[in-house]
Amino acid sequence: MSFLRSRIIPLFVVMWSFLLIATACASPGNGPVSIPSTTPSVTDIHATASASAISGTPTVGSHPGGSSSPTVPLGGVLGKHTTFYINTDHTDSVNTIAWSPDGKYVASGSSDNTVEVLDAHTGKQVTLYKGHTNPVRTLAWSPDSTYIASGSEDMTVQIWKATTGEKVLSYTGHSGNVEGVAWSPDGKELASASWDTTVQVWNATTGSLITTYKDHTDSVNTVAWSPDGTRLASGGADTTVQVWNATTGQNILTFKGHKATVDTIGWSSDGKALASGSEDKTVQVWNPQTGAVEATQDDLGLVYSLAWSPDGSTIANGEQLQTWTVADPKNSLVLYKENVGNIRSVTWSPDGKTIAFGDAFGKVQVWHFA
Repeated sequence: MSFLRSRIIPLFVVMWSFLLIATACASPGNGPVSIPSTTPSVTDIHATASASAISGTPTVGSHPGGSSSPTVPLGGVLGKHTTFYINTDHTDSVNTIAWSPDGKYVASGSSDNTVEVLDAHTGKQVTLYKGHTNPVRTLAWSPDSTYIASGSEDMTVQIWKATTGEKVLSYTGHSGNVEGVAWSPDGKELASASWDTTVQVWNATTGSLITTYKDHTDSVNTVAWSPDGTRLASGGADTTVQVWNATTGQNILTFKGHKATVDTIGWSSDGKALASGSEDKTVQVWNPQTGAVEATQDDLGLVYSLAWSPDGSTIANGEQLQTWTVADPKNSLVLYKENVGNIRSVTWSPDGKTIAFGDAFGKVQVWHFA
């Protein structure tokens, strides 16, 4: 698969509702999306951006920085993209961002101590959660998209209803910042990773501790469940990623391929590969059974976040927003050069058509691929 090298200048708008209105217009029974006959400018984007985003028709407008962005292949499909800024209430860095499993919402957690939930069909705020007293470092959706678990420098994990902000549980078992949190695939348990060097697995309904994993020798920054729910992977400042039995806490494998702190990890959707991003400026993809490295992407800058495409073909990562194919890491493209070094979090929509990312300035941006 080769990259198209034509360059499409992205459009920047204050809400992404236009994108999703077009999606509704393009749904069965509503007829085709109307494509503008003339090239729109920034001033008339409200009338035309959505149609262009869905159709894949190149849309050109003046960008304040004068930069441009090329067409990007994702999931084995070549597609054009349109870029949208989203208005949020965040006043500080967006440290974590996640799409709900049902695709209806996007949640972002910030150093301003809040989590904001946005409706993916309108771009409007659904909830602004203010339960934390220190910066929010991590969040995760329950598998049924009903609840959010958010972890903070206040050393708590709080579970709350995504559409109302009603808190249902506060877990206080850690003695350091909570940097990573993950729901089990069945939604019954949560795993939380902390600077207290532990990962704790606990009952998502009662908060009762089930297992404490203590094999890391320094702060733990990230944790992820395998898709089948049998294993957990965790990474941290000891430069390792450790795979372990989710029930017993027994270590299965320790990956030592990184030379600096590991900040982010993710399982492929089939559970056959793990990707880990590090402050050694690499992302490594490796076999969780053997530890054998299958792909490496380097010279990336500090990798604070990564996300697999749902089909498992492509990885997106920050600190600069870059996508690359796992089968051929050289087949890569930097999508966003405006704030290199300031991309803190990235998430893929469940349908694989859209990437959202948060930056150090409190902004959330959405890239939609036709």
